[in-house]
Amino acid sequence: MSINEQIIDILKTKSNLTASQIIAASAKPRSSVFKALTEMVKSGQLVKGGSHPQITYAVTHPSIQQPLEPLNNHSDSTNELSKLSKTVQDSNRNPVYIILISLIAILLALLSYNVYQYVASTQELNRLHLQITQQAQALDQVQSKLLDNQQELNRRDIELNQLIQEKNELSLKQDQQQKELLAQKQLITELKEKVKLILVQLDNERKLSAKIVKENAQLKEQIKTVQEVVQQQNKLLEAHAFDLNLLKQGLHLSADPLTSAVISKSELGGNSPLIAPVSIDQILTWTKQGMSSIEIIERIKDSHSIYSLLPETVQMLKDAKVSADVIKFLQG
Repeated sequence: MSINEQIIDILKTKSNLTASQIIAASAKPRSSVFKALTEMVKSGQLVKGGSHPQITYAVTHPSIQQPLEPLNNHSDSTNELSKLSKTVQDSNRNPVYIILISLIAILLALLSYNVYQYVASTQELNRLHLQITQQAQALDQVQSKLLDNQQELNRRDIELNQLIQEKNELSLKQDQQQKELLAQKQLITELKEKVKLILVQLDNERKLSAKIVKENAQLKEQIKTVQEVVQQQNKLLEAHAFDLNLLKQGLHLSADPLTSAVISKSELGGNSPLIAPVSIDQILTWTKQGMSSIEIIERIKDSHSIYSLLPETVQMLKDAKVSADVIKFLQG
């Protein structure tokens, strides 16, 4: 049994079945069943019903499926009537027979007219069925196009929604980047202001440092000048103190451990001017500076100074790391 005959048997058992139901009942491949259904609809064996996606199929009515052919043409009926008339003429002109023949002729004429009407109605019905089939096929094509268009519209709607979503995401990113850019610009502006303040502070500090350096230099000069004046005053004070001691005690020297009177030998021997002596403080300073004992002794010799040291002064010199040779030379 072919697949077309199997489909017709299935639809005769139960009409208005969907393609899925027909595939399940026939146990045939899906593609083969769809191909057979399409061919049978085009040939007029089946008709579609319902709407997408629930399209149903049914067997075409027998009177529509197989168009009726005319039983006889009108000319055939006329020939039959002519034959009957000839038979009547050839008969013995029996009145009953003539009436019977006339009735048969009338019945044949009526039957021929009815057959003609039936044939015409059948042809018109077949023509209408063909139109309906063509319109159904056109409708199926339109529905298929509409379905394709709907799918295309759905696809485009999805693409449009994706584009809109991407645009929204891009807009959000641009807004975020713009906010970050504004924040960076504001930060740069703040940094510039801070740099300006720092530069101003550095300039002020540099000016202040230059001023302080200048003032320090001036102060050092002033201190140096004051120290020189103080040294000169100390020398004068020592000279005056020495003169006073000479006046009071003759040649007896002071017993002060730090300001022991110092007098040059040339002054004791005559009226030569007073020479600046080497003080104990100078000896201590030279020792701290690392001057050798020989050089210290030579300077003392050059100044022609003599000393009268007390035990306390000697101990102080030893504590200050003064050389034993120097102390011995001082003690004379």
